[in-house]
Amino acid sequence: MHQLEEQAILLAEAAAGSGPEDRLLLEPLCAAALSAWKARLREDAPACADALTCAAAFSAAAHFLTGGSALASFTAGDLSVRLQGGTEQTARARALEQAAERLMAPYARPADLWAKGVPG
Repeated sequence: MHQLEEQAILLAEAAAGSGPEDRLLLEPLCAAALSAWKARLREDAPACADALTCAAAFSAAAHFLTGGSALASFTAGDLSVRLQGGTEQTARARALEQAAERLMAPYARPADLWAKGVPG
């Protein structure tokens, strides 16, 4: 395990309020979050290991808190989206994801940017 992953796991445990018994789930969540954030890094981004570690930890903790997704149901006709519970955990997870996005804003492409190769 790399130092970045180990740090992310420790931070994710703290952010999620979990214990060592949850490490089995947090390890792959942190690895996946690190990969996802690395894939979004801009080519011209300066070194950002600390921000990357924190963002990955926050993203992993958010997924841990919501069980992977806060989406309970989705309907296309007359669009209807329902989130699970609206509980304190869901709000905390949402706050962690937003914090991760803010941390990585100077270094990463926006999550919803799909216009590759479009001038502008």
